[in-house]
Amino acid sequence: MKVAALFWLGAIALVGAGVTQPPPARSQNAVKVDVVAVHAFSENRGARVFDKDLQDLKEALSDLEYDTFRRLSATTLRAALNQEATYEINSRYKICVKPLSREPSGQVRLNVRVEMKTGAARAKPINAITTTLLIGPEKKLKLRGLKLDNGELVVVLMLRG
Repeated sequence: MKVAALFWLGAIALVGAGVTQPPPARSQNAVKVDVVAVHAFSENRGARVFDKDLQDLKEALSDLEYDTFRRLSATTLRAALNQEATYEINSRYKICVKPLSREPSGQVRLNVRVEMKTGAARAKPINAITTTLLIGPEKKLKLRGLKLDNGELVVVLMLRG
């Protein structure tokens, strides 16, 4: 009887210990990146105009020469280290983010690519931007130089957590 009771106590302790174990390493390395696509252009206004959804990005966009800023789309990408996450910004552009490493400082090294569709429907997209960058938590980083209508597509990235 004592042996059976000790067996069950040991089994309960093992099950309880399993519940409190940390999640697998893969989920501990998951990276979250906010992506906000902005159409920046000029309408010869006297003052700058920002969509209400862009109030948190005013400072990050303040050095641009445009006077009108409209949010096109936004999402949060989640990816484990060395896994790529993608997001269709609009019918022409797609962003691909691949976390490469977490630095001791809390920064994350990301491989970022913006693909641009070309004229032909079945043509392979071209890499409009390909870069590796180091970004800190809650810091905003912008990618620019992508033509869009009468202005430019600006992609703002922010590392979450």
